[in-house]
Amino acid sequence: MKRNGTIVALASTAMLTVAVLAAEPRIDKFVRYESGDIVIYTSRGEAQARRFVENLARFRATLERALGKRATQNSAPMSIVIAGNTDWRAWLQPRKDIAGYFQRARFSNYMAMDGNAPAEQTLQLIFHEYTHYYLATQFAGEYPPWFNEGLAELMGYARFQNNKVTLQVPVGHVYQAREGGWIPFAQLIRVDHSDPEYLSHKLMPSFYAQSWLAVHYGMVENRDFGRQIVQYINELNRLVPQEQAARNAFGDLNAVDKLLRDYSRRNMIPQGGMTLDNVPTAALSEGKPLEELDAMAIFADLMLETRLPPARIRPLVESLERRDTNKARAAILSARLAQADDDNASFDQAVERAEAALPPGDWELRRELASVLLTSGMESSPVSSRKSADTKRDLVRAHKWFAEAINHNNRDVEALWGYGTAATLLGKDLDLAGQALVAAYKLAPSNSEISVSLANLKSNQQKPDEMIPYLEDTIRYATDLGTRRWAAETLVEVRAFIVQRDKELEENRKQREESEKMLAEYEKMYGKKKK
Repeated sequence: MKRNGTIVALASTAMLTVAVLAAEPRIDKFVRYESGDIVIYTSRGEAQARRFVENLARFRATLERALGKRATQNSAPMSIVIAGNTDWRAWLQPRKDIAGYFQRARFSNYMAMDGNAPAEQTLQLIFHEYTHYYLATQFAGEYPPWFNEGLAELMGYARFQNNKVTLQVPVGHVYQAREGGWIPFAQLIRVDHSDPEYLSHKLMPSFYAQSWLAVHYGMVENRDFGRQIVQYINELNRLVPQEQAARNAFGDLNAVDKLLRDYSRRNMIPQGGMTLDNVPTAALSEGKPLEELDAMAIFADLMLETRLPPARIRPLVESLERRDTNKARAAILSARLAQADDDNASFDQAVERAEAALPPGDWELRRELASVLLTSGMESSPVSSRKSADTKRDLVRAHKWFAEAINHNNRDVEALWGYGTAATLLGKDLDLAGQALVAAYKLAPSNSEISVSLANLKSNQQKPDEMIPYLEDTIRYATDLGTRRWAAETLVEVRAFIVQRDKELEENRKQREESEKMLAEYEKMYGKKKK
């Protein structure tokens, strides 16, 4: 009987193992390609990837011409994930009817898309998302949603024939602008990323159509209006209040609203066009097939950066925890997931597993673990389960792992920034922190994360004069208004402090000189006192 019982138990265990394996998430086979500063992960084949980079090279040149700015080499690389329809819907799609998106991170950028979408739709999507990337990485400042989306829609309909570029007119947008629920211009330009017009399925078509209409009118039809748009954006980035910036740039908003409504009803809206002096080419590296778990880790990383619901990400991360031979990578992703879910206990456990599994000499995993710990140490709120003692411990560990990463690669921007930032927050090794942050700044001078950390370092060192250039850089390069507002307000406070300090120093100098003068006169009259 015991023997039979053992057999039954083993059989049950085997059945359970099969059930677990059957439940493991699966994704398609992916291949990695490189083209300059772009890395492509695709399950859709080499031909599509090659067409992609060729079209992207011509499109980049078109954007340079349209916006009058030469693209520069970016220190933050871009990863592009092209998934099949099944993987897209199961994992990467943020919400229904979205076929692609752009996501910016601290030291990297991501683009993701449904590679099964129709060819024309895919091309439009590529150009739309690359416009977001271009604005985010090539220009300082923030762009309000109506301009960001309007320009992306305008450039999304760029089509090429030899060296000729045509900016096609999307009939659907024209019809929607004419017949859909009209959003008054004064309201359109106030829309924020969290507003119903931007998020609601009902209002989104009108928002996109009218954003395209306004940008098309300014860049194709009426360049004077285009200059008004530029003035408005520049004033916003100088932190002029929105209503005042709108009045300064556009004047009577009701008149602009009527102008755009009349434009939408024209019998014929003209296409834009230009000629490229040279048709650029783009090279594509030989494809390298990815192991399934490597592709799964890329999916999990992208989903975490995109802040998709933790419940959607968990099956991938848990599968990696069970199956991945790279235990440190799986544990780091698990820590990030716990962080997103505000699960304090699971975060600590995952960090401990990651630290125990770090392979000798793997500086990239050390940097990734340190970044997770630094994020925990930097971000706290009254509702967070992470207490001050926990975040202090996280910063200490982040400081340690960033230091080890730098020992292996002292030119990695993120590791240098992370070490300097952690040390500044801890108030230790400030000279070394300064060296690391300055080195990172030289490698990526337009990265606002670095300029913020340098401003904080100089504040910690009680060097207000040296804060000023980094606060100015933050205002210039930050892509969110909150960071720029902090930098602008801090800059005002620092300059006021310096004025007051210099005034007091001058008064003290005068008092000291007056005292020395009186003493000299006394000694001249009565001689020096005997000691």
